[in-house]
Amino acid sequence: MYGLVRTAAPTTTPVTTAEAKAQLRIDHNDDDAFIAALIDVATNHVDGWSGVLGRALLTQTWRGHLDAFPDDDRDGIDVPLPPLQSVSSIAYIDRDGATQTLNSARYRVLDSGTERGRIVLAFGETWPQTRDQEQAVTTTFVAGYGDAASDVPQAIRQAILLMVSHWYEHRGIVEMGTVSDELALGVRALTDPFRMVAFQ
Repeated sequence: MYGLVRTAAPTTTPVTTAEAKAQLRIDHNDDDAFIAALIDVATNHVDGWSGVLGRALLTQTWRGHLDAFPDDDRDGIDVPLPPLQSVSSIAYIDRDGATQTLNSARYRVLDSGTERGRIVLAFGETWPQTRDQEQAVTTTFVAGYGDAASDVPQAIRQAILLMVSHWYEHRGIVEMGTVSDELALGVRALTDPFRMVAFQ
């Protein structure tokens, strides 16, 4: 699946401004907007298709494309950005150039929780024929650990707080071999167990 586009972003962030201020031991409101911006940047570093984890953190909707359905009916479609919550629709362009929606009764969605989800055919079904063109198949899906910040694993949330704290306290360029390296090691130690290998 390629050409991934997020069509509905999360409505909140994995950590709140209040949590970041507690981490920073700040009791004033002067820098709230700046801290909120740092939370957004840190979240974007780990969340979604461009994030280093290759995961969706909070509930969000994505659209991805394939040039065709699998050649073999025994093969399925891997869905990136775990954890997968649901598949909203699978649309395709048929041989005549008309857009069709695949009936959800014709396929099953397999979700292993922390690994990528997979779409497979229901028993006795076959993948439809599509027009020979790019992006002939469009899959829309919902991914993420849940709607609330507390649904996101604590280690990922702590990594975001580490980044926010570092950037708040070091607003200029920092030298390699100093606290910057320590930050990278700390963030990696927290997030590596959740990191997905490159999606094929």
